[in-house]
Amino acid sequence: MNHSQVITHTLHGLKPVGWYGVSRNKKMVDYFSRLYLPAWAAYVVTYGIGIAEILIGLLFFYLLIYEFTESRPYVVKIRILHRLAFKSSIMVFVAFTICDILIGDRVELWEHGCYLTLLLVSYDLWYRTDRYTHGKPIS
Repeated sequence: MNHSQVITHTLHGLKPVGWYGVSRNKKMVDYFSRLYLPAWAAYVVTYGIGIAEILIGLLFFYLLIYEFTESRPYVVKIRILHRLAFKSSIMVFVAFTICDILIGDRVELWEHGCYLTLLLVSYDLWYRTDRYTHGKPIS
């Protein structure tokens, strides 16, 4: 084979598009196959992450509703829930970033890196505001 005919890169085409955009199932199965992992593991991870994201979103929604209630006493439990919500979200995006690096998906890495940065800035703003309004922060 001639040096000009050696295959150095393989193009991966677009994944089939479902009703709501890219088929995440097929994409995850493809990612896992690149890491030599079975398809069932891709489905377990995909739906596990989806359930975790829904639970984190519900926690943030609860905290939002709590902020707008009429008589809301200051409770340390709410501060702990805020920290739990932010830190679990950060851990999800750190995991996404690590997977994007392992898989080599630069577009997803860019997106998840942007979300992670915005999440860290949001957490810092909440932390500083909470510390200013409620005194010494919880260690």
